[in-house]
Amino acid sequence: MENILTVKNLVMKFKNKAVLKNIDLTVKKGEIIFIIGPSGCGKSTFLRCLNRLLIPTRGEIIFEGQDLKAKKTNINLIRQKMGMVFQSYNLFPHLTVLENLTLAPLKLHLMTKEEANTKAIDLLKSIALENKKKVYPNSLSGGEKQRIAIIRSMMIEPSLLLFDEPTSALDPAMVKEVTSLMESLGEKGMTMIIVSHEMNFVKEFATRVLFMKNGKILEEGTPKEIFNNPKCEDLKNFLSK
Repeated sequence: MENILTVKNLVMKFKNKAVLKNIDLTVKKGEIIFIIGPSGCGKSTFLRCLNRLLIPTRGEIIFEGQDLKAKKTNINLIRQKMGMVFQSYNLFPHLTVLENLTLAPLKLHLMTKEEANTKAIDLLKSIALENKKKVYPNSLSGGEKQRIAIIRSMMIEPSLLLFDEPTSALDPAMVKEVTSLMESLGEKGMTMIIVSHEMNFVKEFATRVLFMKNGKILEEGTPKEIFNNPKCEDLKNFLSK
């Protein structure tokens, strides 16, 4: 499998406090990587550095052969290929579901209105929510909002999807709606990096798991290695809780 993302010596500091400390990571096409670890360990900060929502203090991020820290790099073009799904959905409340889905491809002149509408409706059909196309986000359940946020990221056919705690704001009954959609994307070969506290989902779905603490990746491996044979004491303590 080809490398899609390479991170080298990534450091992120806020007011001289290092939140990320020399992180290295290589992601291959089709991998489903979960990042686990205690709250405040730098997981979400790391995701935001990957698509330059935060600008790292130093280090390299190479995505599909492009250096994301280079001044000549068009970050908006990069973000078309690196979608991000947040825990808070980030749907525009004043736009209908259909308008939320078609906004980016129309603003970026990637599709005609007819093409965008057709694609959006096809994606809504795939998650059995075509009947919601004309409603506003405030009338949707949390699970519906998150599934729509996920297919919105699919409108411009990204190569990599980043998920920041995609199920943490959901009632337990709605978690399965979202994880099932993510599983279907994985089956189609989508490369994903996912921050999550849903350990059963991590065990079942990950191809690789990274354990972070205090801004560092302390251990990584397959779900079986991480959950059945953890090596570092910090990971053992984390899993015991």
